[in-house]
Amino acid sequence: DVDECSTPGVATCSNLATCINTPGSFKCECKPGYKGNGEICTDADECTATPGICGENSICINTPGSYQCSCKEGYQPSSDGNCDDYDECAGGIADCDINSVCTNTLGSYKCTCKQGFVGDGRFPVDINECEVRIADCSQNATCTNTNGSYSCTCKAGFQGNGIVCRDIDECQAGKYSCDPNALCTNTEGSYVCRCLKGFTGDGLVCSDIDECKVTELNNCDANALCTNIFGTFVCRCRKGFVGDGKTCVDVDECASVLHNKCDPNALCTNSVGSYVCRCKKGYTGDGITCKDIDECTNKTDDCDANALCTNVLGSFVCRCLKGFEGNGKTCIHDNECESGANDCSPDAVCTNTPGSFVCRCNKGFTGDGKICIDVDECKTGQVKCGENEVCANSLGSFTCQCAEGYERDSQGKCADVNECKTGKHDCSVNALCTNTDGTFICRCLRGYIGDGKTCIDFDECKLPKNDCDVNAECINSIGSYSCICKPGFTGNGKTCTDKNECVGSDLLCDPNALCTNTPGSYLCRCKSGFQGDGKTCADVDECIKSDDICGNNTECLNNVGSYTCKCKEGFEDNDQDKHCKDIDECSDGSHDCHVNAICTNVPGTFLCRCINGFLGDGKLCADINECFEGTANCDINAECTNSVGSYNCQCMEGYTGDGKNC
Repeated sequence: DVDECSTPGVATCSNLATCINTPGSFKCECKPGYKGNGEICTDADECTATPGICGENSICINTPGSYQCSCKEGYQPSSDGNCDDYDECAGGIADCDINSVCTNTLGSYKCTCKQGFVGDGRFPVDINECEVRIADCSQNATCTNTNGSYSCTCKAGFQGNGIVCRDIDECQAGKYSCDPNALCTNTEGSYVCRCLKGFTGDGLVCSDIDECKVTELNNCDANALCTNIFGTFVCRCRKGFVGDGKTCVDVDECASVLHNKCDPNALCTNSVGSYVCRCKKGYTGDGITCKDIDECTNKTDDCDANALCTNVLGSFVCRCLKGFEGNGKTCIHDNECESGANDCSPDAVCTNTPGSFVCRCNKGFTGDGKICIDVDECKTGQVKCGENEVCANSLGSFTCQCAEGYERDSQGKCADVNECKTGKHDCSVNALCTNTDGTFICRCLRGYIGDGKTCIDFDECKLPKNDCDVNAECINSIGSYSCICKPGFTGNGKTCTDKNECVGSDLLCDPNALCTNTPGSYLCRCKSGFQGDGKTCADVDECIKSDDICGNNTECLNNVGSYTCKCKEGFEDNDQDKHCKDIDECSDGSHDCHVNAICTNVPGTFLCRCINGFLGDGKLCADINECFEGTANCDINAECTNSVGSYNCQCMEGYTGDGKNC
């Protein structure tokens, strides 16, 4: 036998194959990690051919002739060769903030802000309860944010505990520029305006269906301001009016000095929705500020020539000179007090004395008697009004009036006004109005969040816990939410069970694949003899995949989903051990050797060799003329005669012998 593998240039095996010598021939087998017929070998992608070869939570990387396994991100190799989850929280590599809680998950981790903070957990931001309007501070208080909490301090002009502040100066205004139909949300160092649902815009300008622009769409009073809000509108009485917005009644600002800005030396005249201040006679100004006119300096007085003109607030006084009496406009020599020839203030009492007089200010005034100024009893602390009353100063006296949020009852006491029943509140339609002593509180209904006057939908789905099944999706809705089972599950959302996709459907997987149900999904695996992702399965050519699958002396024939082994030419089935045995063509006469050739059986075939005296390939043998070729060993004195397959030597005449020796 010739060893073709050792003879250069004979074997045609690939460099990626191993040459194996066989009797009378050779075969090429691709090295492990390669596939082909041996003459052409290509890299076998073990990662594609055998999905999951590296195990769960691993990544398979194909390499020339082999493959490598590495753990996915978030996993680490274990002692048993698998990839186990790596606890980033315990390992100290998680980048959660100190104000967050780190929770390990399979292959990763998550950061959850602690109570009082918001954000992605890596960069928590303290919740500013003051700016997002969830603090219960009075609208007349200043809210100061603290780490995880807040404090309320009544603003200048208000008094109280910060949660309830009684107004002294009721004028307050917002400082942000969001559209009335937008929600202002605090951000660090600034704020963000987002249009409410049903509106569009950049938050600074939001457009909506404005019922207020069409009179037929709202029933606000003519003296009310219609404000468009999400899905509806709100009627609020204009300044100078009170009511629920649908019915507005004019406020008489002149009835109380607390409700107007007129100067004490001005007359207040009520008008529809407002009031007018006009300086009293003897004063000049715009009514809000009135200055005294000095008639004496201006020479506009009508005092007697024997009288002294003295300017007083709002007027002037004519006093007869000493020794005269009268009203100052007419002076005769008499009792100054009786005649009025004195310069006592109109708010003073004149007492005659020998040759003169004394002026003393009346009760409720202070001064030297000639100039008497009203005493503000409310500021001196000398007055103690009743419960729920405030002190209002008047010229020479004072009155006790009911504080804002109170009104006098039939017994003359100041009783609380229930703004929630009378409709004199500005709570949101999605809020609950609760009456309190002297005021009221607005709290958003369940499913909404805000300061009570503006309530927006609260997204329950963002809460850490809700009653949706773990295999359901939470969908937020206005004031509520709903649960819908995820694909692959069925149920009412609060209880979801796995759906067996493999039952009743033959179209999910390839016809040559098996369907296996999994929680929430299914898996398709190709049957034996096929390969692919399960949804598409292709026949596996077992004959190429493994050269020795059928054994020695066989030929592998691929068919759909399987293969067939057939004995090679020159071999036949051995019924005893199911192997292929050699056929002895020389014994059974199935050879085609020449009659002048010898048949020699070899594994899988036979050899034909011409017998001595003949020349050829064994299947065709021609007689050799030894005499002509000169290969006969006859004696030189002998005659050579050729015969079929041989020759004869005969000594010539005159000689004797066997022809080979004569």
